Amino acid sequence: MLRTISCAVLALVFASTAIAGNTGVGVILGEPTGLSMKHWLTGRNALAGGLSWSFEGDGGLYLHVDYLRHFRAGGSDLPENLNFRWGLGGRLVLPDEGKEGLGARFPLGMEYMLSSEPLGFFLELVPVLELIPETDFDLDGGVGCRIYF
Repeated sequence: MLRTISCAVLALVFASTAIAGNTGVGVILGEPTGLSMKHWLTGRNALAGGLSWSFEGDGGLYLHVDYLRHFRAGGSDLPENLNFRWGLGGRLVLPDEGKEGLGARFPLGMEYMLSSEPLGFFLELVPVLELIPETDFDLDGGVGCRIYF
């Protein structure tokens, strides 16, 4: 039941924002591995989320949503289409067996947007403070790409 409710909430959040445009859908490979979605709220702020599979511990369905703040790093040697980001979010892991996990995510990363195509490539490293079933630290990360429409 908890899985169904979680999936429905995540789908509603992104479906309601996708109407406005500036939305990307793609894949992420790493921990977690699965579908990735991003919606730009303003020129610097975005919501990103994933519906994925976790390979850690007992494995299972992995849901996350992050609020991201983007910035350009100084230096004329860096491409104009390269943005760095940091943020705050949450994750829910629903293992096949065992207890559900809930944690706070602190994503750090970068994304390169192609100028000729609506395609972005990203890399992220995400420290996680696990809160449920016990307090612990974890590290997620991955690479991926999204097509924007």
